[in-house]
Order: sequence, then structure tokens, then C-alpha cells
Amino acid sequence: MVNEEQFSAKDLVARAQALRDGGADVNQVADLLAKADSQAANYGIGIILDGHGRPMPTSQELMAQTIQASEEGAAATYLSSKTLSAALLQQVLRWQRIPAKFWGDFLLVTPSDAGTGAVNTAVQMYLMMNSKITSLAVEELSWPVYQSIAASNRVGFESYGLHKEEVVAPHLLTVMQAAPHNSTGYVCPAAIIRTRAEICAELRLPIVLDRAYPGFENAGMLAGQGYDAVMQRSCDHYLLPFLQAGCSFALSLSPTKAFRSFTLRPCGLTLVYEPDHQKRKLLAGAMNTINRGRGSAFEHPASRAFIRSLVENRPVLELEHGQTLQRVADAQALWQKLLQGHPLAAAFSPQYAGLFRNLLSSEGCEEAFYKAHIYPVFAASRCRINVTGIPLDEDQAKAHIDVFTRLLSL
Repeated sequence: MVNEEQFSAKDLVARAQALRDGGADVNQVADLLAKADSQAANYGIGIILDGHGRPMPTSQELMAQTIQASEEGAAATYLSSKTLSAALLQQVLRWQRIPAKFWGDFLLVTPSDAGTGAVNTAVQMYLMMNSKITSLAVEELSWPVYQSIAASNRVGFESYGLHKEEVVAPHLLTVMQAAPHNSTGYVCPAAIIRTRAEICAELRLPIVLDRAYPGFENAGMLAGQGYDAVMQRSCDHYLLPFLQAGCSFALSLSPTKAFRSFTLRPCGLTLVYEPDHQKRKLLAGAMNTINRGRGSAFEHPASRAFIRSLVENRPVLELEHGQTLQRVADAQALWQKLLQGHPLAAAFSPQYAGLFRNLLSSEGCEEAFYKAHIYPVFAASRCRINVTGIPLDEDQAKAHIDVFTRLLSL
């Protein structure tokens, strides 16, 4: 650990650059530096923090089910959740509050590697179905792993504006955030989503909807209106326009943030909506081929546990999801309170929500943050903040806010 006598913010900037030059992900850089500083406030780690700088506890439901699944697997036998597939599909659709009239047109596969796997499976499936796709298109300032997904699938990569309506084209496979944008927190207006859905349907082009943070945009209404209303409103905003337009899409879901499964890393969920029966049969074959080719037919105990939890105990998981949403809501409320009258308050207006904000940084910003023992994520001229990093102690939180307002801008 770095003590005060050894601490040098300038040296940390040099170390951060060396880590980046060595190929470390910007998220890893923030976490590695914070772990070496005994006074660190980690705003860079991509998990839900509890207000004391610690990760919120792993889902008790998933932990208990994983222990049970591990014990059941002690004998060298092949275990599979295949018999739960139909029930799992229904429970996932219920969790997402998708109207029952659309259920018959959905397929589901469970890729082994959570959020990244859920997106990558959707990308590979559509690339397999259409050899004319030459590039992956994502919203600007999006999750950096998208570039790796494009490169690993040997297609080009491009981005489009957060406000752009025409985002699909015959040579593109488009990915859109179907929750607060990762990494800015931007909540796409309903009118833009409806227009995107209508254009996708008109051109008969599919789209990948990445839903890493389901319901997070409505966290503030949880206490007053309840979990069901939060999730139904989220479905109506992000998913219903595509369903009503009859647009083909893949919905990529991960339990990582919603159910706090960080240490367990169970499977992801790739839902595919295809109203055309013949196309749906072809997509089912492609999904099965991809999943088997990636080894996802062999389940990790945590994946088996997650599947069983959703099938048997969805209300318990939803209760834990609600706890996650409440922590996000409490953190956002504190930011709003302490930022009153400052331009940065706009980043906590209803136009933004969820786990992250991505702001412009000033010259010398990185060193100044490290000097204050604050560790967000730095990339180019931007600074990404995990909003749940803010302490519950208001005096400590205000000291942090003072640093943010001095060094960052919209």
C-alpha cells in the first residue's frame, strides 16, 4: 500500500500511462491504482458501491444457489439446465415486463460470459445470417469492449451520435443501449427510440439492444411507485417501440449489475425477437451453433445457479435488483443535492441516469484527482465516474464534489 510519505500524484500519472501503454484497460488502471492507495476513493470500479467505498454484497440468492450447484456437481457427472429452457425464457420475459402477446416470437440462449458474451453472441448470430455486414456501429462514447468485439469478428467499427435517428444501414450491424447509456448515463428520448424502431422495421434490418442496466433510468421512482412500475416503464420506453414496429432485434442482458453477481460471473442472456417464423427457425440454428462453438453448452455452476434462481425464485432476485436500484437512487440524490447551482448538476437531471457519467476533463486533471486520492476512469480528454462511489458521509462527499466541480465540465 502507498502511505503518505511515499505518495506522489505525478508518479501515479506516469504509472497509469505505463499501464495503458502495456495494454491495460482504462477500467483496470483506475482499479489497480486505487488498490495501491490506502486512502483511495474508487470512482472507477464498474460495480455497485455501498456508500463506504466497498462493493455491495453479492446476491445472497445467487450465492446460496451457486454453493448448492457446486455441491451437486461434486460427482464427475454432466449437469445441464436444458430442461429449464422453456421456463427460463418465460421468467426472463416476465422480469423484463415484456407483454405476453409477444412471447411466442422470442428465442433465448445463455452464453457463458455474462454481458460481453450476450452482446458478442448476438453480433456473431447476425453476422452468420448476413455476409453483407461489414461494420459494427455503436453510439459514441460507448463501452470500449465493442471495439474488441468488432475486431474479434473481423468487421469494421464506427460510431454514431447519441441523438441520431437513422442508425441502421444494410452494411451495418447496429448496437443501441436499451438502458442508460454506458458510459455517459444518457437516457435516449422516447421519440428518438420510436423513430429508430420504425426505420429498422421499414428497412427490415435487425438491431442489437444492449441492456446492461435494466430499470436504472427509473431508480428514483422506486420508493414511490415500486419495482414493477420501474421495470414496466423501462420496457415501455426502450423495448416496446421495437416490438410494436415488428422490428427484429437481439436483446443482450447480464445479471452482473442488476443482481450483483460480480464475483460469481454467471451466464448472460441473449433474447432474440423475430416475428417471421421461417427466419426465427434459421436464427435458432445459428444461435445453437454459436453457443456450442463457444463451449457454452457446458455450464459453470454459477450459470446453473442463476438459471435455477430465475426459474424458481425470480421475486427474490427482483427484490435484490430493487436494492441495487435504491442504492443508485440514493447516490444520485446526494449528487443532485451537493451540485445545486453548479453546471455539473445537469449531468444528474432526468436526461441522465444509471451507474456512470462521462465528463470532460481539464489539463492536469488526472494528477489533481490522484493528489486528492480520488480514482475515476480517464480516457483521452474525458473522465468517467461511477456515481455510487460517493460516500454517505456528506462532509466527505462534499470534499469529493469540490474536486469534481473544479476539474470537470459537461
